[in-house]
Amino acid sequence: MTEGHLRFLTDEVLRVLLVEDNEDHSNLIRMFLERGSVQRFEVVQVHRLKEALQKVRNEKFDVVLLDLSLPESQGLSTFYSLHARGGGVPIVVLSGTDDELIAIEAVRGGAQDYLVKGRADHQLVVRSIRYAIERKRAEIALRRSEEHFRSLIENASDLIALVDLEGRITYSSPSHQRVLGYLPENLLSRKFMEILHPDDSALAEQILEHCRTSADFFTSTELRIRHQDSSWHVFESHFKPLLDRTDEFQVAINSREITERVQKERELALAYDATLEGWSHALELRDKETDGHSRRVLDLTLKMAHALGINGSDLINIHRGALLHDIGKMGIPDSILQKRGELTEEEWHIMRQHPLYAYEMLSPITYLRPALDIPYCHHEKWDGSGYPRGLKGEEIPLPARIFAIVDVWDALISDRPYSHAWPIENAKEYIRSQAGAHFDPKLVEAFLTIF
Repeated sequence: MTEGHLRFLTDEVLRVLLVEDNEDHSNLIRMFLERGSVQRFEVVQVHRLKEALQKVRNEKFDVVLLDLSLPESQGLSTFYSLHARGGGVPIVVLSGTDDELIAIEAVRGGAQDYLVKGRADHQLVVRSIRYAIERKRAEIALRRSEEHFRSLIENASDLIALVDLEGRITYSSPSHQRVLGYLPENLLSRKFMEILHPDDSALAEQILEHCRTSADFFTSTELRIRHQDSSWHVFESHFKPLLDRTDEFQVAINSREITERVQKERELALAYDATLEGWSHALELRDKETDGHSRRVLDLTLKMAHALGINGSDLINIHRGALLHDIGKMGIPDSILQKRGELTEEEWHIMRQHPLYAYEMLSPITYLRPALDIPYCHHEKWDGSGYPRGLKGEEIPLPARIFAIVDVWDALISDRPYSHAWPIENAKEYIRSQAGAHFDPKLVEAFLTIF
């Protein structure tokens, strides 16, 4: 039998090579195996190591029972000789002495079991053979699994790395060379942070700290990793803590490049935003009274949101919402939108529908739904007297509460055909007076402090 060709224990006959120079002992073991048993055995007997080596070289066996005391070889050297040339066949060592040290050394050296001949009966011998074959099969299966896993890692397109407690790289897959130009051995012992974009290092360090304190922690994030040519590539990285075979702490980092996808998303976002800019400009061309208003309130709203700690996708949605805050006016008739005098009650009723029109226009567009808060709710008031839904207090989305202040502020300090710009101090006083009525009091305080 060669390594990797173990037969199942349910096979009709198991072939046993019995290496024993003592005829009495040999016959006794053969009798043990040939006695009534669920498993049948074919026993091949040899008396010398040279014969045993020839047999395992030319024939297949399921197990070898090996006496350590042969005429031309004594002790553990007998085992090592057969083990080295046995093609992976499992070996059960037989000895006439109960020497625990020899037993330990034999098992450490690769023996599957150790039997003292004077103490081994039929059941023990059969059980030992079954155990030896099962254990050898498990070893082969584990080795194959490890080799398969190693092959998957070495041929994977993803970057696979392990870092230790100090964030130093202890393993890097060959894909680092294919994707980033680094020889894996040149990354060993380097800090993982050294190849990260400086703006991403703090986030990565935070994640590693979570991994150090929680064995069940798992997370994913986008990171920019430097190519050997100094360009930056974007990866989606997964972090998972683990213990290696020596119980040493490691963090496994599996990174998949998404540079092209991110670039396309950015290009698409730019195209979307250019479209929104076009919509906003088209509205301003139609409503000459608010010329430049959209750009001014957009800039102020973004400054205030940023000062309040809003960033990432939330800030992007505020940008889009502020840009489109009056998009619903596209549904208002020119006779009302461009009227020079005061609006009648009926005309005001129609004008107040523009947030609803905005909702109806934008909600079917998936990427704009998160940006609806401002176009839909910027005319709601803190005390509940606003429109279109009469929301009150924190029922009003935060972006709409921020924008409401900015929108009124710009209207007060800008010249309009029907009104002149207010002095700055008067405008401030008005904003302050509307805290708790029109505006969120905390945001009024923040606005007056920021600007």
